Amino acid sequence: MKRTPFTLVEILVVIAVIAILMGLMFPALGMVKERAYMRQSLSDVKAIHMAIKSFKSDYHYLPDRTTGNDIVYYGSKNKSTTTTTDEKCNDVFKSDDTLKDDYNTLFSILCYQKPGGNLPSDSGSDAIDKDPRELNPRKIKILTPSAKYTKSATTQNGYRDPWGRPYLVFLDTNYDGEISLPGSKKIYDDAAVIGVGSFEAGTSDKLSNALDAKNASKIVTSWQ
Repeated sequence: MKRTPFTLVEILVVIAVIAILMGLMFPALGMVKERAYMRQSLSDVKAIHMAIKSFKSDYHYLPDRTTGNDIVYYGSKNKSTTTTTDEKCNDVFKSDDTLKDDYNTLFSILCYQKPGGNLPSDSGSDAIDKDPRELNPRKIKILTPSAKYTKSATTQNGYRDPWGRPYLVFLDTNYDGEISLPGSKKIYDDAAVIGVGSFEAGTSDKLSNALDAKNASKIVTSWQ
Protein backbone atom coordinates (compact mmCIF):
# COMPACT_ATOMS: atom_id res chain seq x y z
CA MET A 1 0.00 0.00 0.00
CA LYS A 2 1.34 3.39 -0.97
CA ARG A 3 2.28 5.54 2.03
CA THR A 4 0.55 8.91 2.21
CA PRO A 5 3.09 11.72 2.64
CA PHE A 6 2.76 14.20 5.49
CA THR A 7 0.78 17.26 4.64
CA LEU A 8 2.12 20.75 5.19
CA VAL A 9 -0.38 21.27 8.02
CA GLU A 10 0.81 18.14 9.84
CA ILE A 11 4.45 19.20 9.53
CA LEU A 12 3.63 22.67 10.90
CA VAL A 13 1.75 21.11 13.82
CA VAL A 14 4.74 18.91 14.69
CA ILE A 15 7.08 21.91 14.51
CA ALA A 16 4.74 23.94 16.73
CA VAL A 17 4.58 21.14 19.33
CA ILE A 18 8.39 20.85 19.37
CA ALA A 19 8.70 24.63 19.77
CA ILE A 20 6.24 24.61 22.69
CA LEU A 21 8.11 21.77 24.42
CA MET A 22 11.43 23.57 23.97
CA GLY A 23 9.88 26.75 25.33
CA LEU A 24 8.83 24.85 28.45
CA MET A 25 12.18 23.10 28.79
CA PHE A 26 14.58 26.06 28.61
CA PRO A 27 13.20 27.92 31.67
CA ALA A 28 13.40 24.67 33.64
CA LEU A 29 17.05 24.24 32.63
CA GLY A 30 17.70 27.83 33.68
CA MET A 31 16.20 27.15 37.10
CA VAL A 32 18.34 24.03 37.51
CA LYS A 33 21.46 26.06 36.65
CA GLU A 34 20.45 28.83 39.06
CA ARG A 35 19.93 26.34 41.91
CA ALA A 36 23.32 24.78 41.18
CA TYR A 37 24.92 28.23 41.32
CA MET A 38 23.19 28.95 44.63
CA ARG A 39 24.46 25.66 46.10
CA GLN A 40 28.01 26.40 44.93
CA SER A 41 27.82 29.93 46.29
CA LEU A 42 26.64 28.66 49.68
CA SER A 43 29.43 26.10 49.69
CA ASP A 44 31.98 28.86 48.97
CA VAL A 45 30.58 31.14 51.66
CA LYS A 46 30.73 28.36 54.26
CA ALA A 47 34.29 27.47 53.18
CA ILE A 48 35.45 31.10 53.45
CA HIS A 49 33.82 31.45 56.86
CA MET A 50 35.38 28.24 58.16
CA ALA A 51 38.78 29.20 56.73
CA ILE A 52 38.74 32.49 58.64
CA LYS A 53 37.72 30.74 61.87
CA SER A 54 40.40 28.07 61.33
CA PHE A 55 42.98 30.80 60.71
CA LYS A 56 42.06 32.47 63.99
CA SER A 57 42.14 29.13 65.79
CA ASP A 58 45.66 28.44 64.47
CA TYR A 59 47.13 31.91 64.94
CA HIS A 60 44.85 33.51 67.57
CA TYR A 61 44.25 36.54 65.34
CA LEU A 62 42.30 37.31 62.17
CA PRO A 63 43.92 37.53 58.70
CA ASP A 64 44.21 41.32 58.81
CA ARG A 65 46.47 43.84 60.51
CA THR A 66 43.64 46.28 61.26
CA THR A 67 42.88 46.97 64.92
CA GLY A 68 40.20 49.16 66.43
CA ASN A 69 37.17 48.98 64.17
CA ASP A 70 35.61 46.00 62.44
CA ILE A 71 36.28 45.98 58.70
CA VAL A 72 34.55 44.74 55.59
CA TYR A 73 36.28 43.52 52.44
CA TYR A 74 34.60 44.59 49.22
CA GLY A 75 35.68 42.96 45.99
CA SER A 76 34.97 46.07 43.93
CA LYS A 77 35.94 48.70 46.50
CA ASN A 78 38.76 49.16 48.98
CA LYS A 79 38.11 47.73 52.41
CA SER A 80 36.19 49.90 54.84
CA THR A 81 36.94 50.51 58.51
CA THR A 82 33.25 50.51 59.37
CA THR A 83 30.74 47.74 58.78
CA THR A 84 27.68 49.95 59.19
CA THR A 85 28.00 51.70 55.81
CA ASP A 86 24.97 50.77 53.71
CA GLU A 87 26.56 50.47 50.28
CA LYS A 88 24.72 50.01 47.01
CA CYS A 89 24.67 46.37 45.90
CA ASN A 90 25.64 47.34 42.37
CA ASP A 91 28.80 49.01 43.72
CA VAL A 92 29.74 46.09 45.97
CA PHE A 93 28.99 43.06 43.81
CA LYS A 94 30.32 44.22 40.43
CA SER A 95 31.39 41.43 38.10
CA ASP A 96 32.93 43.47 35.32
CA ASP A 97 35.97 45.00 36.97
CA THR A 98 39.30 44.02 38.53
CA LEU A 99 39.12 42.97 42.16
CA LYS A 100 40.73 45.35 44.63
CA ASP A 101 44.13 44.60 46.18
CA ASP A 102 42.78 44.41 49.74
CA TYR A 103 40.25 41.76 48.74
CA ASN A 104 42.86 39.71 46.85
CA THR A 105 45.26 40.07 49.80
CA LEU A 106 42.74 38.49 52.18
CA PHE A 107 42.23 35.46 49.95
CA SER A 108 45.93 35.22 49.14
CA ILE A 109 46.65 34.91 52.86
CA LEU A 110 43.96 32.25 53.36
CA CYS A 111 44.98 30.30 50.23
CA TYR A 112 48.66 31.20 50.52
CA GLN A 113 48.46 31.71 46.81
CA LYS A 114 47.84 34.75 44.66
CA PRO A 115 45.22 34.78 41.86
CA GLY A 116 46.71 33.17 38.79
CA GLY A 117 48.31 30.38 40.80
CA ASN A 118 51.37 32.36 41.91
CA LEU A 119 52.90 31.99 45.34
CA PRO A 120 53.16 35.23 47.32
CA SER A 121 56.56 36.91 47.38
CA ASP A 122 58.23 38.88 50.15
CA SER A 123 58.83 42.15 48.35
CA GLY A 124 58.30 44.05 45.13
CA SER A 125 55.13 44.53 43.11
CA ASP A 126 54.02 40.93 43.75
CA ALA A 127 54.19 41.23 47.54
CA ILE A 128 51.01 40.69 49.55
CA ASP A 129 50.64 43.55 51.99
CA LYS A 130 54.42 43.77 52.59
CA ASP A 131 55.01 40.19 53.79
CA PRO A 132 52.24 37.60 53.99
CA ARG A 133 54.34 35.32 56.21
CA GLU A 134 53.78 37.75 59.05
CA LEU A 135 50.11 36.75 59.03
CA ASN A 136 50.45 33.18 57.77
CA PRO A 137 54.00 32.21 58.81
CA ARG A 138 53.34 28.47 58.51
CA LYS A 139 52.26 28.94 54.89
CA ILE A 140 49.06 26.98 55.52
CA LYS A 141 46.62 26.70 52.60
CA ILE A 142 43.55 27.01 54.79
CA LEU A 143 41.24 27.75 51.88
CA THR A 144 41.46 25.72 48.67
CA PRO A 145 40.97 28.02 45.67
CA SER A 146 38.88 27.07 42.65
CA ALA A 147 40.31 26.20 39.25
CA LYS A 148 39.37 29.69 38.02
CA TYR A 149 41.44 31.25 40.79
CA THR A 150 44.54 29.36 39.72
CA LYS A 151 44.30 30.22 36.03
CA SER A 152 46.71 32.73 34.52
CA ALA A 153 46.13 36.27 35.75
CA THR A 154 43.36 38.21 34.05
CA THR A 155 41.08 41.03 35.14
CA GLN A 156 38.42 38.43 35.94
CA ASN A 157 40.45 36.15 38.23
CA GLY A 158 40.37 36.08 42.00
CA TYR A 159 37.88 34.60 44.42
CA ARG A 160 34.43 35.05 42.85
CA ASP A 161 31.04 33.41 43.05
CA PRO A 162 29.58 31.27 40.20
CA TRP A 163 28.10 34.43 38.62
CA GLY A 164 31.56 36.03 38.52
CA ARG A 165 30.90 38.46 41.39
CA PRO A 166 33.03 38.94 44.53
CA TYR A 167 31.96 37.91 47.99
CA LEU A 168 31.57 40.32 50.87
CA VAL A 169 33.64 39.53 53.97
CA PHE A 170 33.25 41.13 57.40
CA LEU A 171 35.91 40.64 60.08
CA ASP A 172 35.58 41.29 63.81
CA THR A 173 38.93 43.08 64.00
CA ASN A 174 38.09 44.87 67.24
CA TYR A 175 37.58 41.41 68.78
CA ASP A 176 34.39 42.25 70.68
CA GLY A 177 32.55 39.13 69.50
CA GLU A 178 30.05 40.87 67.23
CA ILE A 179 29.78 42.33 63.74
CA SER A 180 27.37 45.11 62.81
CA LEU A 181 25.77 44.67 59.40
CA PRO A 182 23.75 47.20 57.38
CA GLY A 183 20.16 47.43 58.51
CA SER A 184 21.02 47.26 62.25
CA LYS A 185 21.60 43.49 62.02
CA LYS A 186 24.27 42.01 64.28
CA ILE A 187 26.17 38.75 63.90
CA TYR A 188 27.90 37.30 66.95
CA ASP A 189 30.89 35.70 65.28
CA ASP A 190 34.50 36.28 64.22
CA ALA A 191 33.47 36.75 60.61
CA ALA A 192 30.45 37.10 58.35
CA VAL A 193 30.44 36.28 54.63
CA ILE A 194 27.78 37.31 52.11
CA GLY A 195 27.21 36.24 48.51
CA VAL A 196 24.73 38.23 46.44
CA GLY A 197 23.24 34.96 45.15
CA SER A 198 20.28 35.44 42.85
CA PHE A 199 19.28 38.81 44.30
CA GLU A 200 18.78 41.14 41.33
CA ALA A 201 19.79 44.52 42.67
CA GLY A 202 18.50 47.73 41.19
CA THR A 203 20.84 50.67 40.82
CA SER A 204 19.74 52.13 44.15
CA ASP A 205 19.25 48.91 46.16
CA LYS A 206 21.32 48.90 49.33
CA LEU A 207 22.84 45.99 51.25
CA SER A 208 20.22 46.43 53.97
CA ASN A 209 17.54 45.75 51.34
CA ALA A 210 19.34 42.61 50.18
CA LEU A 211 19.59 41.40 53.79
CA ASP A 212 15.92 42.09 54.45
CA ALA A 213 13.84 39.06 55.47
CA LYS A 214 11.86 39.07 52.23
CA ASN A 215 15.09 38.55 50.25
CA ALA A 216 16.59 35.96 52.60
CA SER A 217 16.14 33.10 50.13
CA LYS A 218 18.03 34.99 47.41
CA ILE A 219 21.06 36.07 49.46
CA VAL A 220 23.74 33.58 50.50
CA THR A 221 25.18 34.13 53.99
CA SER A 222 27.53 32.29 56.34
CA TRP A 223 24.94 32.30 59.13
CA GLN A 224 22.21 30.50 57.15
